[in-house]
Amino acid sequence: MQYIRSRIEDIKSLSLEDKLILFVAFALFLPMYASTICIASVTIYALFKKNLISSIKHQTGAKFLYAFCLLEIVVSLFYANSIGVINALGMLLIGAYVAYYRDHISSKVFDLMIEMILLLSLIITAFGLFEFNYYSQLADHSFFDFYVQNKPSRRIHVTFLNANIYATMIEFFVVCCLYKWVSCSSLKEKALYVFCGVVNLIMLYLTGCRTAFIPLALVVPVFFICYGERKWILFSIGLILAGIIAVLLIPNLIPRLSDISTLESRFDIWYGAFQGIAMYPLFGNGPQTYGRLYPIYDWHKAPHAHNIYIDAISSYGIIGTVLLVGYYVYLGKEMMQVRKHKALFGMMVSFVLVYLIHGLLDCTLNALWTGMLFFVVLNTGAMYRKEN
Repeated sequence: MQYIRSRIEDIKSLSLEDKLILFVAFALFLPMYASTICIASVTIYALFKKNLISSIKHQTGAKFLYAFCLLEIVVSLFYANSIGVINALGMLLIGAYVAYYRDHISSKVFDLMIEMILLLSLIITAFGLFEFNYYSQLADHSFFDFYVQNKPSRRIHVTFLNANIYATMIEFFVVCCLYKWVSCSSLKEKALYVFCGVVNLIMLYLTGCRTAFIPLALVVPVFFICYGERKWILFSIGLILAGIIAVLLIPNLIPRLSDISTLESRFDIWYGAFQGIAMYPLFGNGPQTYGRLYPIYDWHKAPHAHNIYIDAISSYGIIGTVLLVGYYVYLGKEMMQVRKHKALFGMMVSFVLVYLIHGLLDCTLNALWTGMLFFVVLNTGAMYRKEN
């Protein structure tokens, strides 16, 4: 209780701008439309306060980022890609909010934001468990059978639209737990973050998202390598090797591991996506081009190309992808400047690895929740540049 009272007092002492950052973090756990309205409201507030334009001008990689967003809006409109227009506007919203965030974030607010995110990740598990029990009963199983179904509509997703998006958020939550675990000194707090990490890993199992286990297996030791704790590097590697051996001996430890039909469908999707790239190599058709083209050309049904590298070329074309990569290059250079802040640097690198590895089989950053959390964390290095 003392911990909670202390955090409440910390929040009360914040400025309105700082509280709005926490409000957006809370909004990431709302359904998509509510979350969008909350984030848009904060961004519009910043615009009317007349400091958003200045923030955008000083934003790292701004020319590449906004050129990319505007290009995708124009291309989507040209091809009457309504989903693409909405997606591109979402990217623009994230970019504008991140500009505001960069100008107001501080170490204190960032830590409070991460703590709030982890607390909310625990709260939504109640809904996730309720969901899992409901879907289990529909399949004539009890909750304690821990039967994870293949049908996407019968896998838990809480407020995050589908199980794969929730799984990506859980990957980010686990990295947040690592960040807080190394940042605190109290044994009680460390135990709390271990508990939070374990609970989220259980929920990850219940999502049935097999792809998510692969980046986590690599991210944990990489985080400790960035942090520079040799004993925890060795411990995490040993733990992962033990997990791999356990899975080899008992394959059922990974849900849906025996079902390869979704992997086979990925190859069909990629084949169609490559055909789309050949047809529209320079500009694509805007975000989620594959979802627009598959009904026309009778490709395998999917909203996107289920691979961030293929989907980028398919949706944005060569020109759009170059602009996006240009933004990432500028952001990467800024990330490298915070290497001496080992915990934050490890967190940033871990987020990038989750994105790059999970992205081999999915495109979960297309969602507002995952995209917002990803870019917020990667832009947090701005607080040290501001403080310096």
